[in-house]
Amino acid sequence: MAKQNVELKFSLKDGVSAGLANIRKGVDSVTKQLGKTVIAAGAAGTALATIGGAAAIKEGIAAAGAFEQAIVDAGRASNATADELDAMGRAALKASSDTGLTANQAAEALEALGRSGLSANDAIGALVPTLALAKAEKISVAEAASRTADTLDQFGLAASKTAGIVDKLSATASKNGTSFVQVTDALAQAGPAARTAGEEFETTAAAIGLLARNGIEGGKAGSALRGIF
Repeated sequence: MAKQNVELKFSLKDGVSAGLANIRKGVDSVTKQLGKTVIAAGAAGTALATIGGAAAIKEGIAAAGAFEQAIVDAGRASNATADELDAMGRAALKASSDTGLTANQAAEALEALGRSGLSANDAIGALVPTLALAKAEKISVAEAASRTADTLDQFGLAASKTAGIVDKLSATASKNGTSFVQVTDALAQAGPAARTAGEEFETTAAAIGLLARNGIEGGKAGSALRGIF
């Protein structure tokens, strides 16, 4: 498929930032502009050899290649177009900066969101809240993405609601002495029945929290609510 062969239009600055950062420390004569690098002859070669610049460049290029492949995988999972693939790459880089997680982790989250049924644009919209959730709950980005996407799907919620949904789930867990994983395990059982019965997400989450406070958590809470609904 054509999208599998798309060349991502990431700048040198984006793709090999780690390598360039090392070069920048030891080479005062390097002037960087988007799309080109001008290196003064002579002294630059000596400086690069001194600080191991060649190794830094090689490492940076390898990292850029791994990231590019991760974005291609994410695009394939959500059937992204060429333009959407480019947008996913840029979103992953920005999300990495915003959350402190790596760009590859951001790409992994995009792939997991896509595999859970979200479109490329919806996955981008859900990315930052998903990464923040993974960091706060100390779970993998793939698990955070899968559980978040499942909750959206269970209640037919738009990806734009992700931040609010994540906040509600985390607050429910914290206030009732349980965990995000336990709450979403309960939702996996009760969510479809709740939606069929016309119950909203907030009501269902509150009920799960009440059960957790009384020692009924996870799948057991979900099964109990499913029977009620």
